[in-house]
Amino acid sequence: MPTDKARVFTLARFGDIELFKKKFILEEINKKDENGLGLLNHSIAVENINISLFLKITALMLI
Repeated sequence: MPTDKARVFTLARFGDIELFKKKFILEEINKKDENGLGLLNHSIAVENINISLFLKITALMLI
């Protein structure tokens, strides 16, 4: 289980939603990692549904 020191990309993959929300910065929703993958890519890759839905709903609210 990731800790508070984990990067937000790691939390998108393996973290729980509450820890992810604490670390998440809205202005960085479209930020990419060193491989060009975004937070949504990371959460979908491992079927982390809670974080994927959070990111999609958050992005839709920005429109």
